[in-house]
Amino acid sequence: MFRLLGPVEVCLDDRTVRVGGPRSQAMLAALLLEANRIVPVSRLMDAAWGGHPPASADVQVRNRVAAARRALRAAGLPGDVIGTHGSGYLLTVAEGQLDLDVFEERVRRAEGLLDRGGAPEEAVSGLREALAMWRGPALDGLRTPALTAAAQRLDERRMTVVERCLGLELGLGRYDSVIGRLTELVEAYPWRESLVGQLMRALYLADRQGEALDRFDQLRRRLAEELGIDPTAQLIRLRDLILRNDPSLRSAPDAGPAVAPSDHPPAAAQHGVAAQHGAAGPDGAARPPVRMLPAGLTDFVGREEQIAAVLEWLPERPAVAVTAISGLPGVGKTTLAVRIAHQLGPAYPGPHLYVDLNGHDHPAPPVEVLGRFLRALGVPGAQIPADLEERAALFRGAMAERPGVVLLDNAADAAQVRPLLPGTDTVVLVTSRRALVDVDGAHQLRLEPLPEADALRLLAGIIGPDRVAAEPGSASDVVHHCGLLPLAVRIAGARLAIPGVLSLRQAAAQLAELSHRLDHLARADRSVRAAFHSAYVALDEPARRLLRRFAVLDLDRAPPWLPAVLLDDEAGAANAVTGLVEANLVEVTGPDELGQVRYHLHDLVRAFARERAAREEGPRERPEVLRRVFGTWLTLTEQARVALSQEGGAVIVADLPRSPAPTGEHLHDPKRWFGAERAALLAGIEQAAATPGLEDYSWALAWHCDYYLFVDARVDDLTRVTEIGLAAAERRRHPEGDRPAPALRGVRGPATQ
Repeated sequence: MFRLLGPVEVCLDDRTVRVGGPRSQAMLAALLLEANRIVPVSRLMDAAWGGHPPASADVQVRNRVAAARRALRAAGLPGDVIGTHGSGYLLTVAEGQLDLDVFEERVRRAEGLLDRGGAPEEAVSGLREALAMWRGPALDGLRTPALTAAAQRLDERRMTVVERCLGLELGLGRYDSVIGRLTELVEAYPWRESLVGQLMRALYLADRQGEALDRFDQLRRRLAEELGIDPTAQLIRLRDLILRNDPSLRSAPDAGPAVAPSDHPPAAAQHGVAAQHGAAGPDGAARPPVRMLPAGLTDFVGREEQIAAVLEWLPERPAVAVTAISGLPGVGKTTLAVRIAHQLGPAYPGPHLYVDLNGHDHPAPPVEVLGRFLRALGVPGAQIPADLEERAALFRGAMAERPGVVLLDNAADAAQVRPLLPGTDTVVLVTSRRALVDVDGAHQLRLEPLPEADALRLLAGIIGPDRVAAEPGSASDVVHHCGLLPLAVRIAGARLAIPGVLSLRQAAAQLAELSHRLDHLARADRSVRAAFHSAYVALDEPARRLLRRFAVLDLDRAPPWLPAVLLDDEAGAANAVTGLVEANLVEVTGPDELGQVRYHLHDLVRAFARERAAREEGPRERPEVLRRVFGTWLTLTEQARVALSQEGGAVIVADLPRSPAPTGEHLHDPKRWFGAERAALLAGIEQAAATPGLEDYSWALAWHCDYYLFVDARVDDLTRVTEIGLAAAERRRHPEGDRPAPALRGVRGPATQ
């Protein structure tokens, strides 16, 4: 038998046939997942190497398939069990030879018993017999993206059958045994609300009402703290029935939904898609409308302008209205989208669909999401095609003339979203950490951190308005140290809400130090650091390196030439900075005095990036990066000062390494260039003065900036940089540092050099 329900194996007469190492097993898995269908070589490459096959992959595939064919033939299987067909291969599997097929057949037989009026005990026995075929996680040990997605599909199928079996046992009154197994499952799948609901019902029926309600509260807190959402309406209704001791709980125990046959079972989602039928069922009876949206937050604050902008933008029907909401991790994209979706509900009474696309971890394939949506819309599993385009067409047809709302949460990119768009008359809300500018016709909404007043309202809703009113200054410091991000404010509020542990003043003091801030913005099951990390690992390495190096500099607004200098690679820097901007980890601001953009890092992103730099950059890299940047500034300021003062030539005030000028703007209009660069230069002078071994750049840069600051009458800045530069020069005991600085002479004029 060929086995997929656990480690991939071939067993004949109780003997395991070795078909090769992990890559050969991955190819065998790909062939078995498409048993009796031609699988192209390119798909076998994806299964074995992911998106990075070696140059020899084509030859290796053919050699490994030939070796597997020989091993199977030697074990007694026919020589043509793996046949060559054009540029692909076909693995012939007879009935009963694939454990996945046997599993599905046993599930169908068990369900058929119930359809024919058989006893539930027999159905439970049949489902247990099917589940006993599993030897562990599907495709265990194979980790390429294509096979990971397939394994998730199969494991979700298993969980669907497990829930069905436990539901039937619950209906048979086997409360104690069901409670034990459900408790273990909820520990393993803490986000699966259907399991929590079954456990709540089982506990209630076993006369353990308090424990049932406690399970609900545990999940509610976890959802609120980690995702900022409430449990589904179905689970809330179950909680209410338990609170009322509703007789219906005992008269109609939940057996769980029937398990529809499926060759491509849907993959798991963290918060899940609750399958509900809409319109009419196969028997023509009316069914409740499809309502998948998560519950909105009761303490939602602000965002009035953004909500109004989305509602005003909606085009006239029957067009599909797509709004793509992007922003930093933790900025509240999902919360806002859920809020808007519920406000639109009355005007769009058709299906309300929701899915977490899991774009920052293991993106859900569109073909699987469409399968979930179609089942929710009442399409029988046997009528759902396997092909992506066919499913997309069927989905558009199912949504036609049914004005509804679709919320696609946590999208990876536009390619994941496009097949999930309905045809007409529907509002689609998409959230993503990336700006989905490639979704044609989409209204783009970049979500910013909260205004201070709204952040304080959010904090007050968590810890109480009296505490915020009693320490307004400390409360303001707390939300600003949180970067006004809703996720960070909620975590800080959760820590403050523990009675007698932390005052607002103490919390503000803890959060004041940027290098330790992320340590204080973490709870047991969620953290700002983790949210940023998932966005960080999705970047390619040049973008990650650029983010780390951005954070090394103490700049609020970085000049446009800086990325190329940081990476020492002009061509690669353009792609890297584009990736950071699209991921919303770097913000584009401007235009400045020269009409150019500048780059800004949110304080919490800077704190995270500095942590990564400390871990991933070598001890020599940070000083070398700073030396390159300060050397570039030195070249620019020397040349700009000469152009501004119209002196005959540059005065070399320090024998320091310089870098070539990356721009000519400083020569075209040096005064405007100094004005645009002023804040960055002042920060650079301060940072150089505080960096051991680079102090000379501080007084050298100050020397070249003093002329502009004098002629532009920026007395405060002139005093500041000359004092910093002079102090740095004196520490290094350079003779040039002993020259009188204009700020210290009462600012009578530019220095004579």
